[in-house]
Amino acid sequence: MGLLCVLNNIMKEKSKNPLPPLPQKKAEDLLRVFGEAIGSEKYSKALQQHQKAKKKYTFSIAQNSRLATLYDHAATKTHHSKLKGEYLQLADELYREILEENPFDASALRGIGKINEMLGDKKLADIFFNKAFAALKKAPQSSRGALGIGGFFDDRGDSRSAEKWFLREFDLLQDFGSAMNLFLFYYSKGINKETKRTAQLTERLMKEEFKKPQYRLFDMKHNDFFISLRQKIKAVKKGSFVSSPSCKSR
Repeated sequence: MGLLCVLNNIMKEKSKNPLPPLPQKKAEDLLRVFGEAIGSEKYSKALQQHQKAKKKYTFSIAQNSRLATLYDHAATKTHHSKLKGEYLQLADELYREILEENPFDASALRGIGKINEMLGDKKLADIFFNKAFAALKKAPQSSRGALGIGGFFDDRGDSRSAEKWFLREFDLLQDFGSAMNLFLFYYSKGINKETKRTAQLTERLMKEEFKKPQYRLFDMKHNDFFISLRQKIKAVKKGSFVSSPSCKSR
């Protein structure tokens, strides 16, 4: 039986017998595993643990969003077309489930945009990217977060549109995530003046971000991704950085 069939059966059983909410300790463990997976770009362990937990517990919107993100990230890494298709379908189902509860969830709208981008439907992807940004503008300050839409345009080879998207997000959010995305974009292009400016900005906002409880709790500053980010910033400040097309915004 395929992965998709197994998980569909789980969802059917769940509708018959409501599951208890995810315990706080388990939720914290899954959040830590999620952060490690995103930082390392290794998703199989995190997916297994999230799938196992979803069999036993009811997931919140945020937990479903993280699981959907793991699926769509894993889809970008697998070379097996059937598995990629299953991951994308599972991600799509979770994002749409979230939108049934909140039609203006920016992350879910962005996620469906990403799925359509990966399936080659750029026109539909752009519709969802614009919907996601519109939802982000209306969202409460406390629930806003960088969407990184510019990265999709960068992947298309449209650097001008990519920069506009990164700047739009930073102008709206003025936070660590949007500053980091903008810095990594300029870093990858070797644009010296803007790379230096956004390196300083990202460093300042990162110090503030790491004071937040979730970063201290899960020791995220020692995550491989953030270690690499600090190394890039340090190289820029020393004037010794070498741009690389592989340094993508997240």
